[in-house]
Amino acid sequence: MKFAGLPYAPYDDLLGRPHIVVDGSAQDGTVLTLSHWPNSATPDDLLADTSAEIVLRALGDPSRFGAAEAVTNNHPDQDGLMGIWAVVDPAAAIARADQVIGVATSGDFAVVRDDASRRAEAAITALMGAAMDAGEDPYAAVLPQVLDVLDHTDRYEALWRGAEEAWDAGNAALADGTVTIVEDLALDLAVVTVVPTAPIPAGPVLCTATPMVRMFVDHGDACEYHDRYETWVKYVSRRVPARVDLGPLAAALTADDPGGARWSYDGVEGLGPAFHVVAGTSGLEPAEVLRRLREALVAGPPAWDPYAPTRPRSTVL
Repeated sequence: MKFAGLPYAPYDDLLGRPHIVVDGSAQDGTVLTLSHWPNSATPDDLLADTSAEIVLRALGDPSRFGAAEAVTNNHPDQDGLMGIWAVVDPAAAIARADQVIGVATSGDFAVVRDDASRRAEAAITALMGAAMDAGEDPYAAVLPQVLDVLDHTDRYEALWRGAEEAWDAGNAALADGTVTIVEDLALDLAVVTVVPTAPIPAGPVLCTATPMVRMFVDHGDACEYHDRYETWVKYVSRRVPARVDLGPLAAALTADDPGGARWSYDGVEGLGPAFHVVAGTSGLEPAEVLRRLREALVAGPPAWDPYAPTRPRSTVL
């Protein structure tokens, strides 16, 4: 028996009615959640890095969808769109599984699997943004266009050309040494050094260039650290290190900074929290910040576990 698909409907409209949630959290009426979110209750045998791939796995067993009347999500993003589209048009999605996963991976993790998926994701991002700017439901607006974007990506060059130029410029900077990356495998940390007069490359360039899920960027007089999104979700292709609460380090650096800068950490529950200066100019050398960051990452206890059976839902979308 093949799964014929389900229509999309907005999240709030389905409250109390049997439905599927993709890439989000369940509500009253949810009969199946297909999401890599923490505490999502997605069946373990379906788990994958992206929610879109979880959906593709679920399509192999139509009985999982039960009496669901529609599919939905509680926030707009590319992974959610591709997963919902796979439920709406399963035959087309299965035939284009690599593209579906490629767009979702590029959108959620800024990791590029291939040029076609990167361009399609940039076009889809632009279309969703335009729909939201117009006050429209981005899923309702863009779902009818997904198949055309995947099959005829060149038609949408006006939407992906800017991202293409940023991609090319960033990779050129890596190739000529303007940007260098040194990986600390023990800490899963990438130390990115950027010539002070050059711009920091776009996220997809750096996230594709290194699999390290902790990223420290040294830009001369300024530096910052990020926990990548892979550390927020149930990432299953490999076990990534748990996030460490860097709030105490922020307080210590603020007290010690000769420039009087105020340091802050966005918090372990953020999707991609940063550790950075939020006021003033730091008088600390990036090398000193990196040394103390390494010490904190080694000594700090795990502060976020997306794999735990239960966890309070994040309010950050």
